[in-house]
Parts: sequence; C-alpha cells; structure tokens
Amino acid sequence: DLEPSEELFDFLIQSFESVIKTRSGLKRQRFAEIFAKQIVKQSDWEEAETATRFLQELNDLHILILQEAITTLPCSDPFNGLRVIALNENPLGNESENPPKEITKSLSSYSKLALRMGCAELMSKGLLYDEGIGRLSVKALEYLAPTELADWFINWIKNE
Repeated sequence: DLEPSEELFDFLIQSFESVIKTRSGLKRQRFAEIFAKQIVKQSDWEEAETATRFLQELNDLHILILQEAITTLPCSDPFNGLRVIALNENPLGNESENPPKEITKSLSSYSKLALRMGCAELMSKGLLYDEGIGRLSVKALEYLAPTELADWFINWIKNE
C-alpha cells in the first residue's frame, strides 16, 4: 500500500519530466526501473530522487561504461582484486593472469576519444576513479575502477 504523499508526487513529477526530455528508449526503460523499484520497495525517497537525477545527467554510453566496469572480474596484480577497466590495448601485456577489461574492445563501436570523454565525465560524478595513477607509471585515464556509488546506481537501474 502506497500512501499519497508530497514525496511521492515530487518523485512522480521529477521522473515524468526526465522521461519526457529523453530520446533514448533504453534510458526511458531505466527510468521505469527506478520508478518501479521505488514503488515496490518504498526505499528512501531521497535515494530514488538521487538515482533519477544521476540517470538524467548520464547518456547511454555512460551506462554502458559503468556496466562494463561493474561486471568485470577482479584483476590480479598489480590491482589485487579490484574491478578495473582499461582504455588502452593490451594494458599489462601478457604477464597478468587476469588483466583489466579493455573497453576499447568490448565497446568497439565507440571511438577511444568518446570512451575517454565518457570515463572522464563519470569520474567527475564520482562513479569511476583513476586506479593507474600512483600505482603504475601511466598517464591519467588509462585504468579505471567503479566506486561504491557506481554499484549503488547500477543496482537502481538494472532489471531484477
């Protein structure tokens, strides 16, 4: 039973405004997923509104990058169990047993520049962080790992 409330109506309006403004069918489905989860689980309204706001600010490429980062297997040395994606080819050579996932291969329909820009935008939102700087002698935006916030957000928009 869902009681009518100011929070419910605010969430409805925010969700509908976001859906109206997007052209992406996949993004509309993701808004519907957030909406359905909130109605069924009745989580904190602030969390649902935050998930909706994040989704509104992201595009399909951002979501694809995040899904790649979240679903990658934990890496071996030098990343010691972290889920890491790479923006370069053959990131650690053949010496690593479980190297970072090369998103330039898994998302090959996008240019390296588009992927780099998408990753930088996700970093600015706190959804990815640079894992190569300080660990390896590489330039910025080569090795990235998802944050807890990315896990939280993907859980709001994935089908269950």
